[in-house]
Parts: sequence; structure tokens; C-alpha cells
Amino acid sequence: MPLEYRPPAERIAKGKAYPHALLGHHHYIYTLAFSPKGNVLVSGSYDEAVILWDVRTRQKLKTLPAHSDPVGGVDFVRDGTLIVSCAGDGLIRIWDTSTGQCLRTLVHEDNAPVTAVRFSPNGKFVLAWTLDACVRLWNYVEGRCVKTYQGHSNCKYSLSGAFGTYGGEDDLTPGKAFVVSGSEDGRLLCWDVVSKEIVADLEGHAGPVLGVDTREDGLMISGGVDRTVRIWAKEPDIGNAATEDEAAAGGVHKDHVGLIRADNHRNQSQEDNVSMQ
Repeated sequence: MPLEYRPPAERIAKGKAYPHALLGHHHYIYTLAFSPKGNVLVSGSYDEAVILWDVRTRQKLKTLPAHSDPVGGVDFVRDGTLIVSCAGDGLIRIWDTSTGQCLRTLVHEDNAPVTAVRFSPNGKFVLAWTLDACVRLWNYVEGRCVKTYQGHSNCKYSLSGAFGTYGGEDDLTPGKAFVVSGSEDGRLLCWDVVSKEIVADLEGHAGPVLGVDTREDGLMISGGVDRTVRIWAKEPDIGNAATEDEAAAGGVHKDHVGLIRADNHRNQSQEDNVSMQ
């Protein structure tokens, strides 16, 4: 049984870096993700490789010759048994974490570069962002694209987003699932997962929105080329979600804000909300 490892709290609180760097890639590192238990790290690089790391020993576990173009996104499934990766070669690959074997390769007929990927909370689907202004939902077991979300602008930047829920007023009323993505025109768009209807169109950034994440209490966070981090408050109906005046803008960074994640510990009911039923 793998050991669960978490960095000492005092290092996190004081912002101290570990003295030993993880060396193995030969070019820029674009994307990182921890396994659910925190004991394994996966990284993707411009060198076209995906590397799995033991967090405790800081040693390489496996190097996967994953793609023929720079790797733009990686993610773990919720139980940590699978990894998904994507790249500019237009391929999405599903990997067995323990063996490093490629279990499935997904590719759309358009073969557009894939810039980011994310497993659904229930682990049954993969969401992928591509440079043809599409966000696609894949049933990776069957190897088919089941939904395509459109309406945002994306032909240059590596954008990303997240899953969330809306509508449920209490614990007895399950919410509906949505997908949110940044857009190069400064907007955040939210689509109902099943109907593909745009249920929220949020404006606030003064440039491309590169990273978006959601929290289970309804908050959304976003960051972009305008160097700001914005927090979006939940309203009873996501169609009336926070506007620019209601969104709290964080301090200004010195450069683009790209990868962004919320502290989010989802319970079982929320994880199962992403359903194609």
C-alpha cells in the first residue's frame, strides 16, 4: 500500500521550498498535478514527456514518452489509478498510474491542439480544451466525444476550466452540473453539462481568462492576462451569477495569471452530479 505523504505544515505556512529540486525534464514544465493522496506528482513538459514522481523520496517513478508535441495538461482521476495527458499533437491519452501503460488514446477528427484536460468529479469523463474554440467532453472508456461546448473564443492561448454545480437550494435538492471555461475575449462561460446551454456569461477581466476553478460552496475563481485574480460569488440561479461589479478582484500580479485551483474537497453527492442521464 503506498504511503500517504503530506509536506510539513510549517513549510507550507512559511512558504519554504524543499531544498532538493525534482530533476528529469529537459525543457519547460507546463503542467502539474498531485494524486488524490498527495504522494505522487505528475508533470508534463515542452520536452513531450510525462513524468511521475514520488513526493516523499523526490525520485522519478516513471517517465512516459507521452506525446510528439509539448504536453499542455495532466490530471489524476479521483481514485488516483489513472492519469490523463494532452498535447499540441491533438492527442488525449489515458494512462495506468501503477504500470505507466497507455490504456486509451482519444483524438477528435479535427485534430486541433489540446491545451488542457480534466477528469470529471465522478471519474467517468474527461473534459478537454482545444485551439478550435471548443471544450469537449469525452467518455474515455468508450473512446468517443459525447458533448461539445462552444461560444467562447480560443485560438491562441492555453485556456482551462472546471466542473461545478448550480440550482440545488439545499442538501435534499441535487444541483445540475455545469462546465466553466475562460475565454480570450475576457469572459467566463458556463454551460449546462447535458443540454450544452450557456447558463452564465460573466464579464470582468480585461483580457484573455486563462484559468478558472470552482469551489463546492459555489464560488468561482479566475485569473488571466490582465494579471488579476477574481472571485465570483454564487447567486441562487447561476444565470444571475456575479457580474463585474460584484466580483472581488485580487491584487495585481506582475505577469499573466494562468494555472489556478481552488481548495475543494468534494463530497460523494457532488462528485456524482456529473451525469449524462
